[in-house]
Amino acid sequence: MVSLTLPNLIPSPAQDSERLSLALQGRGVDEKVIVWILGHRNAIQRMQIKDTYQQLYKESIIHRLQSKLSGVLKTTMIMWMNEAPERDAILANKALKMKRKKINQL
Repeated sequence: MVSLTLPNLIPSPAQDSERLSLALQGRGVDEKVIVWILGHRNAIQRMQIKDTYQQLYKESIIHRLQSKLSGVLKTTMIMWMNEAPERDAILANKALKMKRKKINQL
C-alpha cells in the first residue's frame, strides 16, 4: 500500500484555485499539477477549493475539469471534487443505467 505525504505548509484554497486555473488554461493541460494539488488535499480542502474556484472564476471547477480532461483521469478528478453523497449518487445512477442496458439487451 502506498502512503501519501502531505506538504508541511498547505497552500490556501485561493492559491490552489489559481494554480488549477493556470493548469487548465490553453490547449493543453498540466495534468501533473492537477493531480498533485487534488491528490494532496483531503475532502474538506477539496470542497474549499471547489467553493473558492467558483467565487474567483465564476465557473465550476467540475465543469472546467470535464471540458479539459478525458478518460480515467477526468472521471477520477471529478469524483474527487464531489462530496461523498454526490459521488455516491453519481455511482448509483451509473450502476442503474448499466443494469437497465443489460436488461434491454436480453
